[in-house]
Amino acid sequence: MSLIVGVDDDPVVLALLARLVEEFGHPFTGYSSPEDFLDGLRDGLPEAVILDLQMPTLSGMEVLERLRERAPDLPVIMLTSQTGVETVVEAMRLGAFDFLSKPIDRTALGTTLRNAVEQRRLRRRIRDLERAGGRAGYQGIVGTSASIRAVWEALDRLADSEVTVLIRGESGTGKELVARAVHRMSSRAGGPFEELNCGAMPESLQESELFGHERGAFTGASARRRGRFELAHGGTL
Repeated sequence: MSLIVGVDDDPVVLALLARLVEEFGHPFTGYSSPEDFLDGLRDGLPEAVILDLQMPTLSGMEVLERLRERAPDLPVIMLTSQTGVETVVEAMRLGAFDFLSKPIDRTALGTTLRNAVEQRRLRRRIRDLERAGGRAGYQGIVGTSASIRAVWEALDRLADSEVTVLIRGESGTGKELVARAVHRMSSRAGGPFEELNCGAMPESLQESELFGHERGAFTGASARRRGRFELAHGGTL
C-alpha cells in the first residue's frame, strides 16, 4: 500500500482527495497546514504528495522548494485553479512531477497518481539492482550477509531524511564508509563533507574547532578561523 499525502488549506478539497485516493486503493493523509506537513516528514516519506499552490502561510512553491532539498526523488503533484504558463514552468523547474487543475478531474488524478507511484517504485527498484549487481557492492559497501543488507536498507531510509545519524562499530568495521554513503545518497551530496576526529583532539580545542574563532580570541589565535559547522554548511559534518 502506497501512502499518498495531500496538503491543502481547504477542508472540502482534502475530503474529496481522501475519497478519490482511497478509491484508487491508496491510504491517504491530509494536512491543512503546510508547516504540519513538513514537520510530519520526520516520521517518514509518502509515495507521493498532492500539494495546493495557494495557501495562506507557505505557498505551494515554497513547500515544493523545501521538499526538493529534503527529498529530491519524492513525486509532487501541484494542484491549483491557476493554469498560467509561467506558474506551470516555475513549478516544473522546481521539480514538480505534474500539474493538475481545480476542480479535480477523477481520471486525470488517477492517471497522474499511478504514474507517480510507478516512478517511485522504479527508482527504488534501480537502487535494489545497483545493490545486487557488481562486485563493488552498493555505495562501495561490499557483502552479501543479512547484516550488510540491513545496512543498505538503513541507508535507503536515511537518504531521504534530515535526522542526525549515529554510526557505531568497532575499529575497522567501516563507520566512515557508511558516513560517506549517507552523504552521497542525501540531498546534501553536492555540499561539503567535513570530518572531525574528536577523540584525537584535546577537549579544550574542540569548541574552537567546531565553532571557529576570531583573531585574538585567545592566546595563540593569530588569525580568524572558520569552524567546522560553518565549513559543513549545506553538506554533512
